[in-house]
Amino acid sequence: MRIKNTLNHLNKLIDYNPNLNEAQNNRLRQTPFKWVFDMTDHIKVSGPLLEELLSRWDSIIHGFRVGCKTVAFAPADVCIALGLQIVGTTVPVPLNDNIDCHVKSLFNGEDVTIDNIQQKLNVLNTEQDIEDFCRLYILFAFFALYFPKKSRNVTSVPFKLLDDLNLLETYNWGQAVYEDLVESINTAAAKYAQSGGDSGKKMILSGCSAILQLVEDLVPTEEDQQFDVVAEVIRQSEVMHTNDIDTDFDATAILRKQRILFDHNKTFRERIFMFVKDFKHMTTVYFVLM
Repeated sequence: MRIKNTLNHLNKLIDYNPNLNEAQNNRLRQTPFKWVFDMTDHIKVSGPLLEELLSRWDSIIHGFRVGCKTVAFAPADVCIALGLQIVGTTVPVPLNDNIDCHVKSLFNGEDVTIDNIQQKLNVLNTEQDIEDFCRLYILFAFFALYFPKKSRNVTSVPFKLLDDLNLLETYNWGQAVYEDLVESINTAAAKYAQSGGDSGKKMILSGCSAILQLVEDLVPTEEDQQFDVVAEVIRQSEVMHTNDIDTDFDATAILRKQRILFDHNKTFRERIFMFVKDFKHMTTVYFVLM
C-alpha cells in the first residue's frame, strides 16, 4: 500500500525562511512558533515508514507495537519534536473557524491558498507591516506543518487566534497538533487494517506526520534487527514508489537518517528541559503564594 502525507507545502515554507529579515525574526521569536524559521533543510517523509507505523498502531493506548511492548506516542513527543508547549488554554475546536476576523480580511474575500499567502507575504514584506506579515507567516506554518490537510484551500486552522499575536503563547499548541495527528492516525490505521495492506491501494495520512520520523524508540537497533519481523520489514522495504517512479530505497540508510534527525533535536530537548524546570518553579511559587 502506498501511504501519502499532506506535507507537500512544507518545503515551500522552508524555502521561504531565508527571506525573513531581522525584524520579522525577532517578532516571530516572541510567539510559540519561534523555531519554525530555523528550518533550512527540506523534509521528506518516508512512505514505507508510515505504512509500518500504521500497521503497528494501537488506537486504545495511542502507541506503536514494537516486539512485546507498546511505545506510547504522547503530547510530549510533539513538544520535543516541534518545540511546542503542552500547557495552556485548549485550542478551540473545530480548528476550521468560519468567523470573520482580521486575518481573513487580508484576503479581501478571495480563497485562502498557499499561493495567495505567499503573494500577500511578499506585499507585506515590501510594506514592512511586521504584525500582519507574522500573522500570515504563522498561517502558512499552520497549513504547511502543524495542521496540514489534503485541500487546495487553507482549512482546519484557527484563523481568529492569529488576530492577537500576543495571546498565542497562552494556548496549548502541542496538544492541538497531537490530537489532530492522532485522529488522522486512528482513521488511517483502521482503513489500513480493513484493506489488509493491499499493495494496490493508496491512502492519505493528514496531520503533522513528520513528527513520526522523530520517535527515537521506533528506530531499530542492531539487536532489534535480529528479530525475524524486523528483518522482514526491512527486506520488504527495499523498493519504494515516489510519484509513480521506482526509486531504490535503502531502509537502513533511512532509519539512520531518522536517528540523525532526532539527534539534531538535542537543542530542542534542552530547551524543553528548561521549560519544564521553569514551569515547576512557577507552580511552586503559585502554591506558596496561595
